[in-house]
Amino acid sequence: MYYEAGARVITYDRCIIATGAWTNQLLRASNLPPIPYRISLEQINMFKVPPGKTPPHNISGEYQGNFCYMYPPITSQHLHTDYIKVVVHTHPTIDVTIPEPSTQKHVTDTRLLQIARGFFRNYVTPVDVPVETLRCPYTYRDDGTGDDFMVGPIPGHNNIIAMVGFRGEGYKFSPTVSKLVLLLATGTKLTRLPDWWQELSRQFSY
Repeated sequence: MYYEAGARVITYDRCIIATGAWTNQLLRASNLPPIPYRISLEQINMFKVPPGKTPPHNISGEYQGNFCYMYPPITSQHLHTDYIKVVVHTHPTIDVTIPEPSTQKHVTDTRLLQIARGFFRNYVTPVDVPVETLRCPYTYRDDGTGDDFMVGPIPGHNNIIAMVGFRGEGYKFSPTVSKLVLLLATGTKLTRLPDWWQELSRQFSY
């Protein structure tokens, strides 16, 4: 099998695809069948934290019927170490579903910003502070469940393993998922899932 990238042709015997929301874009360009997932363009709201007001840990919870969470500033993650990340966790059935992330331009959703601001005020400070917004694409299963990861061979192509549908949580599970994908890619036969995978209680195929 091969994939033609511009002037380059990359040959492979087995291939692992872990390109997030751009997975189907890559598959179509390679004349491979797309995977049934959906994309949401989550809005990241970055609020400037006044001195002495930074929460010591992550905070998550319901606010006005929406699940919200915030992370304290992390030097390696954000450009501004004095800003805190606040997100209203939406779902692809809500109004942020998009076809392909590369075709979209960032536009601030004032409704999501208002919810995030209220959550921020509840836990950090009631004072208005500067805020910046950006977008991050999440992927979900397209069968209505939205929660199970999609990891396994592309239909009709057992030597191509795809990983998608991590809805923003892939960074937490990537070490374990990568172990399973390595077993699949090397043709290791599994009579049962390894113990380290069963503990996740996640479906791994589609």
